[in-house]
Amino acid sequence: MIGGELHKLHQRLAAHDGERMLCLATTANVNNPPLLVGSARLADGALAGNLILRDATLLPALVDQFDDIVSVFFVDCEVKAHVDLASAARAAIALQKLHFFKPNDFTVEAADEWIAQRVPDPIDARVALIGAGNVGAKLSLRLAERGCEVRLVGRRADSLEATVRGLGAIMRGAGSIVATTDIAAACADARLIVGCTPGTPAVDAAALPAAGNALLLDIGNGCFSPGAIAAALERGLMIEVLSPTAGWEGFVRRYSATRKLQQGLGRRRLDNGVWIVSRGVMGSAGDVLVDDVSRPGRIIGICNGMGDLLYGEEAMQRMKYVEKCLGIV
Repeated sequence: MIGGELHKLHQRLAAHDGERMLCLATTANVNNPPLLVGSARLADGALAGNLILRDATLLPALVDQFDDIVSVFFVDCEVKAHVDLASAARAAIALQKLHFFKPNDFTVEAADEWIAQRVPDPIDARVALIGAGNVGAKLSLRLAERGCEVRLVGRRADSLEATVRGLGAIMRGAGSIVATTDIAAACADARLIVGCTPGTPAVDAAALPAAGNALLLDIGNGCFSPGAIAAALERGLMIEVLSPTAGWEGFVRRYSATRKLQQGLGRRRLDNGVWIVSRGVMGSAGDVLVDDVSRPGRIIGICNGMGDLLYGEEAMQRMKYVEKCLGIV
């Protein structure tokens, strides 16, 4: 079955008329098989396949299979459940085609936006966040900075307290993060209950009566026990499951946009003596920042020589002068 799914993915990527990419990620989810063929995503004309591995020894053969048709391999740089894809990738993938990334981060991005739209007024909203690992800790910071009162639940009190102290030291926002090992207490009067465990059913039916009519969101896929799911259905509560699509596609777009910017880095002198620079380059004072240093079509501003732009009438006049010189309407 897996062989057939891999063949279909290979065919789809090979037939795509645009940039082709392959994501190789691992997972802490204990319910995943050794190899999972995820959905391919299309973003800004780029098609990215997605493979999730729980065995790093599979990586070299997968690279051989797809190396002829993809321009870049995105490789998960985080070690999860003792699976180290990064080391295997360094030996199997040419450096110019290797790009390390953290899938957990776009899970956090997707979850943050999902919750922002489901809870439009987060100020003082009480959130029970079950699971204080990489995703749960990062998401708790996001929610607290939006203004939520986050109760972060973990199993080990000492490491949980250390995590919350660290998050508190860098947090900037109106909310708060409190550590607790008591799931039922965290769920009491919560407006939102978020499961962030690695596929382990930590939220049971006993926690739901304390939750009232809270929104329920499963990020880790399997965070709610069968009893909790049955209790939620009986009470008419819908358990939502996070789709990482928004974060996944956003990552592809960010990669493509950044690469385009870096490929266009430069500074050059026009025939009239004016220096123009691209975005991403610190211009000298008076340099003109443009959208494309080789074929400028828009003047962005006048550099101040310190990494920022000048403002005021003099800067506006200089921009108009350069626009006229370049024939920009």
